Amino acid sequence: KQWYQRRVRGDKIVYTAGAFDVLHPGHIDFLAAAKQQGDYLIVGLYQDADIRTFLGRHYPIQTLQERVLSVLANRSVDEVVIGAPYPLTAELLDHFRVDLVVHGKIAEAADH
Repeated sequence: KQWYQRRVRGDKIVYTAGAFDVLHPGHIDFLAAAKQQGDYLIVGLYQDADIRTFLGRHYPIQTLQERVLSVLANRSVDEVVIGAPYPLTAELLDHFRVDLVVHGKIAEAADH
């Protein structure tokens, strides 16, 4: 069984998703605040094509693999969903038994 299937009754699973391209202090603060909302934090990382739809054709700067490694290195993050659906689906929420979804500001580029 996966960790989210073995969780203790009362544990709260929090989910957030984004590009998390070129991880910076704002991302770190956001992930820490999201983790404080529950016991486990799952971070979905969007595919490059999805990121281009809202940030523009010059993004992402980092590859998906680089973004995954950066997010996984953050102590607040318990799990990463590679290629998370955009928009969020009920199937993902049900699969991970998510209790709370948090989101921050959605950045948009002017050139797309």
